Formats: sequence, structure tokens, C-alpha cells
Amino acid sequence: MSMQRFFHLLRLQFLCAFLLANIALPVSSSSPQAASPSGATNTTLHSHEREKAFYEARASVNAKPVPADIYDRAMDQWRKIPRSSVARAPSIPAPLTSLHGVVWTPMGPNPVNEGSSQANGRVSSIAVNPNNSNVIYQGSSGGGVWKSIDGGLTWRPLFDQQPSLGTGEPSAVAIDPSNTNTIYAGTSGRFVLNISKGILKSTDGGGSWIVLGSGFPSDNTGNAQALFSGQNVNVIIVDPANSNILYLGASNGLFRSTDGGRNWAQGTNGGGDARSLVLDKTSPSANRRLYAGVSFSGIRQSANGGQS
Repeated sequence: MSMQRFFHLLRLQFLCAFLLANIALPVSSSSPQAASPSGATNTTLHSHEREKAFYEARASVNAKPVPADIYDRAMDQWRKIPRSSVARAPSIPAPLTSLHGVVWTPMGPNPVNEGSSQANGRVSSIAVNPNNSNVIYQGSSGGGVWKSIDGGLTWRPLFDQQPSLGTGEPSAVAIDPSNTNTIYAGTSGRFVLNISKGILKSTDGGGSWIVLGSGFPSDNTGNAQALFSGQNVNVIIVDPANSNILYLGASNGLFRSTDGGRNWAQGTNGGGDARSLVLDKTSPSANRRLYAGVSFSGIRQSANGGQS
């Protein structure tokens, strides 16, 4: 079965989300929109239009509505696809094998056949469990988040049923070092046509997820979705001294949360497309030092935990 046919068969889940989005969030370009206090009306409309186009492109097969059982059939065919093996030590010409004796070996996920070639996709974020190096999470630009529990020998997708498959780069997957079952994944549509839905959080090692601030479940409140849905979340950092404190860099700036990611506040002079962010873990926990790389603005430094 060709990969093109396989991805056609996966369109049912996008169709369902598309229908729900149109029922719950109708968009009319001709109706005047009230300005919100945050000035996010235009951004929200743009996000909804992108989402509509994204789902419409996946709601049909050969210009016909997808059958009702298409997802189940797709999963059945997916299980029957032969898996390609990845050599742990590929044969590479000697001059290209290493740099000063360092050798890189592929860890997967295993490539899939795509016509006459094999493809792995674009890995955008990697996070390793600080207490168990065999547990690795990786996010991809258009394939969601994956998990390995054997040091990269095998991988399991975690995001197939989630509302976004785009993961931000370079460090949008974060593990809480104080509770490694808590995982954060920032979504992005920067490099692959995808829908950014903000930040997803798991408290069971990736087994289940919620979109922070979405109102589901009912106690999942806060401004996370309003701030980051439609944005590209690039970096998330959990403070090792306090699990409730998080730092984030996104296309709309630098932010800090003090309640486990539910609510966020932008630091003073924290605007711009923050493409990179690092925490100096040796700095005092009461006055954390951070460094951020902001597009067209160079490097910024904070000496008060991202507040300014």
C-alpha cells in the first residue's frame, strides 16, 4: 500500500475535528468582530481559517467524502505494513564516519516506505528522562510526539488522537524533573502545514493528554490556550526546583507560569519571536537567570526568573 493511500485513509479523524470546529467556532469573514482586550481577534480568526483549510484538505478521498469506517480500516492496514529495519551501525565511507572518533547511529522511529524511498520525517524536539536514560520523548514537525522506553530501539506514537501533530523546535517537549510522568508538549505549524493548539500536558507519561486552558475537563482553566493556540511554541522549561514554575519561548514572546502551565504572564520586554531559551540551573531559585534568543533582536537575559 502506498504512503499516499495510507495518509488518505487517516483523514477521518481530521474530518471529525473539522466538523466540531465548524459547529463550535463558526467564522464569518463578513461579520464585524468585537475587539478583545488582548487584541487577539485577528490572530484568532487567522488561526480558525488555517484550521478550516487544514481539515478541509483532509476531509475527502478523490474529492469524495471519506467513508465512516475509514479510520478503522486505515489502522488495520497500518498494522499490516512491513516495518523497515534500521541498521544500528550503517556502512558509511570512512572520511564521513566520524569527527574525532564520534560516531552517530540512527535510533528511529523506523522509516516508512514512501514510493521508491524511505522517510523518517523531521525531528524537532528531544527530551530524555533525567532519572532513566532509556525513556526518551521526541516531537516531530508533522508527526506528533513519540516515546521510547528502551533507549531508542523501539518507538510508540503518543499523539495520533490529539488535535495537533506539529511540535515546536528546538525544545518544545519538556519533562518535569521532579515528576517525570508529567510531560509538556508545545505545538507549532512553523515548518509543516499543521494546526497549533497551544500546550498539551500529560501526567501519566504520555498515556493521555489535555490541551491546557481548553476547558476540558471542566477544571482545566487558564489563559494557556488563548495565548498560544495558533502560535508556534518553541521552548518549554520546567524549573527543577519548583514543578509549578515553567518558562516558555514562542512566536509571540517570552512567558512564565507559576501554576503548572495553566496561566502565563509575559515578562517585561518579552515580546518577539523567541526561538531559543535556556535556564541557568546554577542560579538561585529565587532569582533564576535565563537567556533567550529572539529573532531580529539578539540575546536577552533575565535575572529574575523571566519576569523581565
